[in-house]
Amino acid sequence: MLFITFFGLMALAIPSVTGFAVTGTQGGVDNTTGFRPMRIEINQFRYAGPAWDLYIQSLQQLLFTNQSGQFSFYQIAGIHGYPNVDWDGVTGSGGGVGYCTHGSILFPVWHRPYLALFENILWNNAQSIAAQYPASQKPMYQDAAVTMRIPYWDWSINSTMPDVTTNPKIAVNTPQGSQVIDNPLFNYTFHPLVSSDLPDASQLESTYYTAIGSVEDDTSPLAPFHSDSNSSLHTALTVQYLKPFGYTYPELIDWTATSPSDYSQRVTTIVNEIYHPNFAPNVARRDDNGQPVGAALAADWEWILSLHVNRSPPPSGSDPNTWGSLPSLIGSQILLHPPPSPSPSSANATAKPGKGGAPFSPPRSSIPLTPELLSLSSLDPETVIPRLWPLWWEAVPVTTSTSGGSPPDVDAGPMGRRDRGFAGVRRAVRRGSDSRSGRGAGKNVLGNAVSVGVKARRVSQPADKGQFPTYGEWKVYGRAVLTGSGGNVTCS
Repeated sequence: MLFITFFGLMALAIPSVTGFAVTGTQGGVDNTTGFRPMRIEINQFRYAGPAWDLYIQSLQQLLFTNQSGQFSFYQIAGIHGYPNVDWDGVTGSGGGVGYCTHGSILFPVWHRPYLALFENILWNNAQSIAAQYPASQKPMYQDAAVTMRIPYWDWSINSTMPDVTTNPKIAVNTPQGSQVIDNPLFNYTFHPLVSSDLPDASQLESTYYTAIGSVEDDTSPLAPFHSDSNSSLHTALTVQYLKPFGYTYPELIDWTATSPSDYSQRVTTIVNEIYHPNFAPNVARRDDNGQPVGAALAADWEWILSLHVNRSPPPSGSDPNTWGSLPSLIGSQILLHPPPSPSPSSANATAKPGKGGAPFSPPRSSIPLTPELLSLSSLDPETVIPRLWPLWWEAVPVTTSTSGGSPPDVDAGPMGRRDRGFAGVRRAVRRGSDSRSGRGAGKNVLGNAVSVGVKARRVSQPADKGQFPTYGEWKVYGRAVLTGSGGNVTCS
């Protein structure tokens, strides 16, 4: 406790500034050779000794920083959502929650300066912590502090949450010796909890900075991240390279490449060695249900279920805790900002306008079908389509049944965790007398869908690990469309 309190008080001395330049962490960078320290996968980084000790303590120090400070965890995390206040002097007028560009083409690039800011704060904390170790350990910890970078989690190799994030306590070697401390990767304790900062969530398409209908491109500001100490904000163009931010990943060692094409070839080879089953047979990639997915990546056809769904509140009378474990589950789709109420079909529901005042269309997504089809003798359309049509997916609201009613062998409740932001799909479990027209099928196979379709494309697998697969054009092989609130379904 003395250790925690000490660092909490020390963190209070960090000044608040306006126009903080997010330029990344330059410690350990060799400007002559181009070498940059690497971000390491967390299941490996946990064994990094001094670097891991410093990372955990640096994060702990950040969590205990006074919440009113600009560089506190509370304020840095608040950039992404609530408490929905200006950060670094960048005023928000978009009407949404948080600066994060959900639903925007800027979503991937926005997170690069965000994580660079987070990494820079932890790096600064690590330098001060390393300086406090006893003389016999100080050089080792100071060296580790200079090159320390934040870890990442490669969930595609192991989808199980790393146990270092699920245990409330964690053992680290501190300047005062080995201690078991509260795990900063496990949770955050508000100090204090300000209820007015965290109101109930609502469905918002805008961000705190950008209004609905704004046109964005690679020159649009990535608020609230400044590229200098004045008023300039980062854009997609200013963050397109890792090098200026002072880090890289083990697979992206660009400073030893002889040319851009050589670098591209190296990256392609490494990616195939990690993920492609033809070149990485010992890597057991698994999906969210723990099932191997490698065979699907090596298939000569790719099949997907194309979804166009409504955001809606969870259905009544069903237990969402059971949906993900039903044997008929094919997959799920994440919906950002699902509204708790009212239902989209409610008379009190209002559509939020998009560009030009038109209502936003329901989100589109897709769910892989290829893993479900691998037991067939072939994945070509001539083999797959006859198997799919008798097991068609019905697109009906969760409270509506078709003329065929609900057969006894249909599980209760729709698939998907829509009360947690998910919409799911499951197989139809009964063959209707006319399944292509939707008659005779069961209900609740796809909750609140607008349309659901089957698409496929040909895949040409690489001859060697220096090449990526090439893909043909998508072709639609079937589509079911919800034509009204009464549950009418048309298929083609």
